[in-house]
Amino acid sequence: MRYASARGFEKALKRVSGTQQLDIRRHVDAFVRGMEARQIPPGLGLTRLAEDLWEFRSGLAIRVLITMQGGTVTFLFAGNHDEVRRFRKHFRP
Repeated sequence: MRYASARGFEKALKRVSGTQQLDIRRHVDAFVRGMEARQIPPGLGLTRLAEDLWEFRSGLAIRVLITMQGGTVTFLFAGNHDEVRRFRKHFRP
């Protein structure tokens, strides 16, 4: 499995506080370890939103959007509920 970060994900990380950045990165690492072990931690709340679009939680307020296509997981965006809804309006896989 390969992992990549989209520009939108990196931009979203720059907009949040330092503690939230660490929290998001910690949850991303937990997600990657879970994917490698083929057992996602249930606390991440992995949810399928569309055919190739998934999300998991990073704490109560932040959600991380990802795509899984052809053996590659791409981290697309991180934000709160409203920011994710705005992102999804314009997202085209």
